[in-house]
Amino acid sequence: RGSASGAPLGEIPGDPRVKMMQDNPEVVDEASMLKDSSFPIPPSELIEKAKLFPTWARSSFAGAPIAEDFKFVAPVVGPIDKATFTKAFSSFDLMEGFPDANTRAYNFHVDPFETNRVWFSTRFIGTHTGTMMG
Repeated sequence: RGSASGAPLGEIPGDPRVKMMQDNPEVVDEASMLKDSSFPIPPSELIEKAKLFPTWARSSFAGAPIAEDFKFVAPVVGPIDKATFTKAFSSFDLMEGFPDANTRAYNFHVDPFETNRVWFSTRFIGTHTGTMMG
């Protein structure tokens, strides 16, 4: 966001908004929280593992290394445990129904409060030209 002069935040020497943002107790220091995490997998490695999730979705998660305590949570579905999730996804073939499917996954980040959790978003596109169920 720019200031009244149109300059982006922090580009004006002594800009009081920068100090205000640095001292804002309402905003957590994510970098410090992640650095202080005791979770054994570093955030960068955890994100790389999570980036395989959309690829596993193409195979209905057959053989996917999903944790026993896995939970699938979406805006209108879930939470769903591992057994329910894998059963549901194996009941249809996404790639048969949408042969040009692309999940367009983005914004992968480790949750600074639950450092074993990676969040990401998708913007699915595809053309429904095949059969998905039966």
